[in-house]
Amino acid sequence: MLEWLKSLPKTTFVALVLTVGVLYIVLSDPPKNICDAQLDQFNKVSLGLLSLNPKQPSRKVTHFQELFEICKTTKSPGGCYELFASVKQIIKNTHAVAPECNSKLAGHAAFGSAVWSTLDLMARLAWGEHPPSLPGQKQGWLDPADLNLYCSLKNISVNIFGKERFDSFQEGYFQSLPEAARMARNDAWSRMLFSVNCAGFQ
Repeated sequence: MLEWLKSLPKTTFVALVLTVGVLYIVLSDPPKNICDAQLDQFNKVSLGLLSLNPKQPSRKVTHFQELFEICKTTKSPGGCYELFASVKQIIKNTHAVAPECNSKLAGHAAFGSAVWSTLDLMARLAWGEHPPSLPGQKQGWLDPADLNLYCSLKNISVNIFGKERFDSFQEGYFQSLPEAARMARNDAWSRMLFSVNCAGFQ
């Protein structure tokens, strides 16, 4: 192989070396397209919230995970206030990503986890340990601002992950919410947060 390279004309050898060099650079560090750049910006503004900040080596969980556990444990407006505020910030950060780049966000594990886990938590907080007594109480202690957040998350989940996935997600609650499996389907649905008409909260 080495003898073959030595036998090549100098100009051919130089061109070959340059070609191999360019290929190596492209393969090891592919050029970024606009979606890659937008996702980089999303990651930058979400640093600490959705990912660990290398400048804080002592922190073992993200700020989102920390706030999520507080809300999940306290199950109260005060305990969930900061979590809901942080999720609103995450939603705001997505506005910097163009709709044609949604597939990039859909593949972002920490973002997806934040969306689906918050939707899950809100649905369970609204339902409580027992089904709401009346369909009109389906929101539990969630106030209009919280319902606006829920509807924003629902909208994001459909637009970024697809309506089929959202429909499959909410279908599971007919079995997983306390006592829901023993209720008539329409009755259970009327008491779930998922049946809230988001037209009034957008």
